Amino acid sequence: ETAEITEGKSVELRCESAGFPSPDIAWSLPSGEVLRQGESKGRASVSSDGTLTVQNVMISDSGEYECTATNTAGSDAEKTDLTVVVLPGARLTVSVDSKPVEELDDTVKTRPDEVTIACAVDGILGGDAQWFFNGQRIAANDPRISSDAGTSRLSISPTATVDDSGVYTCLIDTPSGTRGSSVNLEVSNNTKPLIIYSPEAPKTTSDGVETTIGKPSVDVKSGESLKVTCDADGSPEPTIEWFKDGESISADDRFSDDGMGTLEIVRVERDDAGTYTCFANNSLGSDSDSIEVDVAELPQIEQDPSRSEERF
Repeated sequence: ETAEITEGKSVELRCESAGFPSPDIAWSLPSGEVLRQGESKGRASVSSDGTLTVQNVMISDSGEYECTATNTAGSDAEKTDLTVVVLPGARLTVSVDSKPVEELDDTVKTRPDEVTIACAVDGILGGDAQWFFNGQRIAANDPRISSDAGTSRLSISPTATVDDSGVYTCLIDTPSGTRGSSVNLEVSNNTKPLIIYSPEAPKTTSDGVETTIGKPSVDVKSGESLKVTCDADGSPEPTIEWFKDGESISADDRFSDDGMGTLEIVRVERDDAGTYTCFANNSLGSDSDSIEVDVAELPQIEQDPSRSEERF
């Protein structure tokens, strides 16, 4: 069975059933949610006689609705494919003004920041808007979320948190009817890795030289030890990997990584000179930087026995 409704109007889908005992009615929505007789969520509700009503329908309400009638003898089901028709020249758009953001289908992902959601018809802001969060009307006196009806903007300030994640819906009246649109906002504390730089200059210790990533280069003498530290911020906590001249460094009796971002080389040799790169990685991305290691060898006069002379 199919049904068609214009965006902004309300639709009723009936589920007439017979049987003994009297069947219980449940509706499965395109979102995967299930509503039973007497239940409601957001703009959708099921009456005592099993009729499903969706008010102010939106494009996102299009899809398959399934009515299931169940009693002790068994169950029967019927599906309705609902199509929401959009009137030309009266589209509502929703935008989120926060950076960085990642748009994926109807989902906008952002880090904690001030977030503004704007309603617009044909790209022009204006008109009185009704705002909903996860289907519930947003009160005008909400301490963190406020609606500016004059510009149809909803601001989450001073900083959106993970608790502000959810579906935001805007309904706005136009000459051709009520228009509505939704956006799924995901606020995450997770961040890509970022290498942290230290202003401290390389320092010489009794064992050798200690420095941090980000310095152009570091000088070390052959035979000394060298420690290079790479600090990185991010969530989830980044893992640190070290490379020399593009090749991954394997731990041995002279090279070691403490697991916290510090690479140590003991008894430095001339062949240890080169470009050392720190890679900080987590599930969101990576950051990297390099340092040039220069190895100096102490002068040594070579003895050639053939050039020595015995004098009496």
